[in-house]
Amino acid sequence: CALTGNTAASDGGGAAESVLSDCTVTGNEAQGSDGGGLYYCTATRCLIRENRAYDDGGGSSDGDLVNCLLADNESGYGGGAAYGTLDACTVSSNTATSMAGGLYDVDYCLNTIIWSNHAPVDAEWSYGYYENCLVAPLPEGGNDGGGNLTGDPRFANPAAGNYRLAGSSPCINAGA
Repeated sequence: CALTGNTAASDGGGAAESVLSDCTVTGNEAQGSDGGGLYYCTATRCLIRENRAYDDGGGSSDGDLVNCLLADNESGYGGGAAYGTLDACTVSSNTATSMAGGLYDVDYCLNTIIWSNHAPVDAEWSYGYYENCLVAPLPEGGNDGGGNLTGDPRFANPAAGNYRLAGSSPCINAGA
């Protein structure tokens, strides 16, 4: 499926309260609130790019995401995603105008790469629980589930939208 160029006055510019697999979610906007791309959705193997939310979660808010790419999304908090869970995702090149360019206050993040996001405060992440992720800075205390890595994930060609891992990536066979 493809959800492209939609607008919501409040939450869920692309989709709300839906189950999606193998979808492309691009160029959607939540003008008044959360989830520019997705809001309270379950998404598997989806490409979530270039979405925008006024408040939280440019790519997704309150979702359960598995094996998704979140890139080039924008919001006030959590340019990539806010709240919810992520497993085996890549979160890169997202922007937050206030805090947490990558992820904001996620419930649980496992085996996920969070890299090269942008925000005035906490560029990669703020709050949440991270386990076996590649993330900088490394989570501490109650945010750290263990097994986290830091450093360049060595994407093949992110400038061209290719976020596959190069053969020299420290993430290969590392759980991240």
